[in-house]
Amino acid sequence: MSNESEIVVRYEIDREGVWEKIKNRKVVFLDSNIWINMADGKPEAQSLKVKLQDRVRAGAVFCPLSAPLIWELYKQEFSELRTGALMEELSLNVTFVQEREVYQWEVERFAKCLAKQEDDRCPHKRLFAPALAYLTSAFTLAFPINTPDEMIQKMGNLVLERANAVTLTELLRLRNGQMRDYVQNLPSKPYKQAVQELHKATGGDREKIWERTGMTVFEHYWQPAFRSLPISLMPHIAKFGEGIKDEPIGKRLRALFGELPAMHNYIEVMARASEDPNRNDKPSDFFDLEMIPIPLAYGHTFLTLDKWMRARLLQPANFIKRNNCTFCASYAELESWLDAA
Repeated sequence: MSNESEIVVRYEIDREGVWEKIKNRKVVFLDSNIWINMADGKPEAQSLKVKLQDRVRAGAVFCPLSAPLIWELYKQEFSELRTGALMEELSLNVTFVQEREVYQWEVERFAKCLAKQEDDRCPHKRLFAPALAYLTSAFTLAFPINTPDEMIQKMGNLVLERANAVTLTELLRLRNGQMRDYVQNLPSKPYKQAVQELHKATGGDREKIWERTGMTVFEHYWQPAFRSLPISLMPHIAKFGEGIKDEPIGKRLRALFGELPAMHNYIEVMARASEDPNRNDKPSDFFDLEMIPIPLAYGHTFLTLDKWMRARLLQPANFIKRNNCTFCASYAELESWLDAA
């Protein structure tokens, strides 16, 4: 917390440099088990591993990290550095920024499209940053009030340079098992009870479950993103809202979130997970739910072998069709995709 005896300076982790490195590559997102199997030398995963290494070296693809993916990595007790080294290699040490930042970017982009300032072809450079951005993509430093300007600039640049350069394996070593203990000992929460209460309140109606979930996401993510917009963009969102105000709540939510791919995916994922009231979830299972929405919206292909995730979240109805991401359900499918890409 700053006071009048401090000079507080804000710094943002480099996105421009990251974008120059990845802008012409396709985004291949891998579920945590795929990473573990490749790193552990599982025979069925080695052909894919070699092909990905070749394609990354050739400048064709990269496999970005994400916060939930790294949380899953922290659960490994004996192989996190081995897996982390492979992730570092194939990701080029690049991660998706935190979900709240992605959702904020989506709302801002939507407002700019309404204002005819941008269109859907605008670069996705704000989605990616160096590995440290899984924690934060911006930070502040506080200096004593009498610190010379040149000293502030020099020290700030040194810290920023280090923040941009720190690698995933360095972060894993810095944590020294502390995060693993935290993740492995997350307290159980009554997720099943909450889902059963939702089913009771909605009669199990899928549209009502989607609406309830959509309202929660609206309150927790959309509204804060809207409040952070430049004042000049707010009237454009307000005008859009005015045009749909007489529609039923479900149609209003679908019209609004239809322009926000990752946020829409988050509603869809949580709603579909809530359709299974008898599933006994562990806290770590929700890493998978948090992992899906953003790469499915902004990746080129997504691979998972998780049967529940595939059956409940990725295959039903038109969930995949409304995204431009190719879903792969086996190593061979992703290898074929890489051959054709």
